[in-house]
Formats: sequence, structure tokens, C-alpha cells
Amino acid sequence: MTDPFAQAALDRNDRYLRDAVEAFGLCPFARQCRATGKLRRMVVPPGDQRALLVAALTELQATGDDDFEVALVLMPAFGGPSAIFETLLRHCEADVTALLHAQGRKPACYAVVFHPDLPYAADQPHQLVGLLRRSPDPTVQLVRRSLLERVRGTHGEHRYVDIDAAPTLAAAMALAAALGTEAPLSDRIARANLETFAARGPELLTAITSARQA
Repeated sequence: MTDPFAQAALDRNDRYLRDAVEAFGLCPFARQCRATGKLRRMVVPPGDQRALLVAALTELQATGDDDFEVALVLMPAFGGPSAIFETLLRHCEADVTALLHAQGRKPACYAVVFHPDLPYAADQPHQLVGLLRRSPDPTVQLVRRSLLERVRGTHGEHRYVDIDAAPTLAAAMALAAALGTEAPLSDRIARANLETFAARGPELLTAITSARQA
């Protein structure tokens, strides 16, 4: 049974995901991730936040691809500002990487900070990211590296063309040319979110703020 402290955090996160992220299409993969059971959430209880976060990250970073695609580590007991939370995460990541390295393993996911007071601006697409990551509670989002490679259609820094999917050499070359002019996925999402904010900014701000209410 989920304890009241954890359940309240999960309820807030549900409202944030449902009423803001999914309702406004801020992430094109969020709804499918939840619907297919590929989202995993953990709530860190009060106590030594660094030690507890290291334990949570060690568990999640050692998982395999079949476990989850995205994980959220909710930390409602953390009371510091976003800059301190970012520093905490980076220190914990270093601890976890060292632990996994000693076992001959590498972290399975990329980690980013979500926090209710992240700074943002609306002048350029990527400046809006802070607003979209204003989750009700300080949160670490983990996204599996293999998923990002699949979604981006990349291996490392290089985009690739599936030659077998092209009926002719000319078609394959056209695909390659199109990749060369297509903006990266993160840029396209950022532009779409800025357009959403321009059209529905007050509604989006209300949805994000309302998600924090108990």
C-alpha cells in the first residue's frame, strides 16, 4: 500500500502529466509511454536526500531496456531551489557512475532536473524548457539512452538512412538529403511548444500551477 506522503506526490505528478504535459502536447511521447506501462515512478521519502537519491539512481541506472523507457524520481522532501537540486543530481550521478563502473557497467539513462521554480523565458524555443519542466515537486527524469537513439534515428552523433527501406539508390540519396536539412527532434519539439505557449500561454501556466495543489 502506498503511504500518504508518496500518494500525495504521485497525485500531484498525475495532474502535471495529464493536465499539462499531455493535454498541451508538450512531449509527443508522454501519453504513449504511460499508456504502454513504460513509465516508472519512485517517490523518495524524507531523510538523507543525497543517500536516498543515490540508491534510487543506482537501482534505475542498472536496469535493462525491458524495464522502462522513462523513469521519474519524485523528491517532495527536497526543499532547496532548482540550482541546488541540479548540483545534488550531478553529485549523485558521479557517485552512481563510479559504483556502476566498479561493476563493469555504464548508466542506462540520461538524467535531467524538473523543479517547480526552474527559470524560463519565451524569447527563443529552448528558453521555454524551464517552464515545461516546472513539475509540482523536485523530480529527476531518466530517459533510456537506447530510446533516445531510436527516437532520434541516430547512432552517436551520426544520422543514418535505412538503405533497405529505399527502393532505389536515388530514393536513398533523397532520404539522406532530407536528413541533412531536417532540424533535430529536440528543436522541432521546442518550436512546437513555443507556438503552443504563444497561443495558450495563460491556460498552460494555470495547468502547471494547479497541479501543485494538494
